[in-house]
Amino acid sequence: MIFEHIQSYNKKGVYPFHMPGHKRNKNYFEGIGLLEYDMTEFEGMDNFHNPKGIIAESQKQAAHLFGTKGSYYLTNGSTSGIMAAISAVYKDGGKILAARNSHRSFYNALLLTGASPVYVYPNQAAHNLTGGVNPKDIENALINNPDIKAVYITSPTYEGLCSDIKAISKITKRHNKILIVDEAHGAHFIFSKYFPDSAINYADIVIQSLHKTMPTLGQASILHVLNDKIDNELLQFYISLFHTSSPSYIILASIDRLIKKLIDKKIAFDEYVDLLLEYRKRYIIMDCIPLLDKEAAGPGYVSDFDISKLCFFTSKTGLTSSQVNDILLNKFSIQTELSYKNYFMALSSVCDTPYGFRLLENALAYIGQNAATPQAGSKNIAMPKATIKLSIKEAMALGKTKAPLKDAINKISANFITPYPPGIPLTAPGEVITEEIFNVINELCPQYSLAGHHSQQINMHSHDIMGLSPDFYVDIVDI
Repeated sequence: MIFEHIQSYNKKGVYPFHMPGHKRNKNYFEGIGLLEYDMTEFEGMDNFHNPKGIIAESQKQAAHLFGTKGSYYLTNGSTSGIMAAISAVYKDGGKILAARNSHRSFYNALLLTGASPVYVYPNQAAHNLTGGVNPKDIENALINNPDIKAVYITSPTYEGLCSDIKAISKITKRHNKILIVDEAHGAHFIFSKYFPDSAINYADIVIQSLHKTMPTLGQASILHVLNDKIDNELLQFYISLFHTSSPSYIILASIDRLIKKLIDKKIAFDEYVDLLLEYRKRYIIMDCIPLLDKEAAGPGYVSDFDISKLCFFTSKTGLTSSQVNDILLNKFSIQTELSYKNYFMALSSVCDTPYGFRLLENALAYIGQNAATPQAGSKNIAMPKATIKLSIKEAMALGKTKAPLKDAINKISANFITPYPPGIPLTAPGEVITEEIFNVINELCPQYSLAGHHSQQINMHSHDIMGLSPDFYVDIVDI
């Protein structure tokens, strides 16, 4: 059923302005077959969990390419790298300073390690988007909590807004703390001066999702270690812990192929950047559907902006972002990455083509010419403040009951409520479901009805962030 559905979808010829970054572009992806590269660890194939041969050599090439002390391939996404990095630093628990806009995998790591979070909150940028973290907030938190072991930052955000990792790194070094950066959306940064400065130049550990913006298979990611602060044997142990004992050689082969093409300069980043810059230059006249750019991305402690993320704001069209996406898909055969509140995002990569950019430009020109009366539009939602009453581990260990969301206000959550994408929990186990969080969920969901539905996670990974209705049942701690 899955195989046939994918076959049927591919026959429709829909253009993918979404992940994975290979965009099904065979010019960048030849030579990686479905069956002939599906191997196991027989003699000569090396061992992912104790690499000594071809995997180890390929990882050394990656480390040289990225300029790191060591680079580790991941076949279970950045999720596995984030959990491994935090586990290696927090094997004995302790405090971790983190930006609250962290991916669900960060909270999973808290559950497993027993680490206690101290949160800083990113500032709001233009269009009420989540912006960067103020380095002064990092400094103050470390002064007030000298027992913090590490700082964990997500940069760039899903929409491409970057925190000032260089400034944050100076602070963490001054306080002798480890800096871990989730750069899942920035694996392409080092390959053009037009992209933001990579955290690889400043942090101690950096995790990147190659599959998001680069020509590799889904789940292909990489973890970089930049210095001797990290116990590499312990890190390798945790990488193995969060992977299957039978890792995919198809994914490994796609990573290896990418590294070799990058080393040999056979991936056309210059041509891709030229396409992006030309598209943005031409599109600037489209006032009806504004495109987020570097100037519009600030303020909000945004140090830089990734031009490859194409975020369009729909309020002036008289249409919702979902309605615009429906037109793009049904009339122009374009599938975007995200539709959320008053904007949608087309995710581009080095594998996009001139045809794809022309198609998107013509489609949005059509929508702009046929726009209805402009509407005020709804604001994007700020990250709710967390009120922690129990650790995640404590909350998960206690009994739980189900209650309608409207009756759970001021109760302690026993589960995650996580809109996907980008996978940042609105609330985690042990946190109070405040009236603010209730209002955020209510804002996300007016066009949907999931009454009595028992899923705590909302997962629409390539089109709409799907919301909850106020009578959605949630798990609350039974105390």
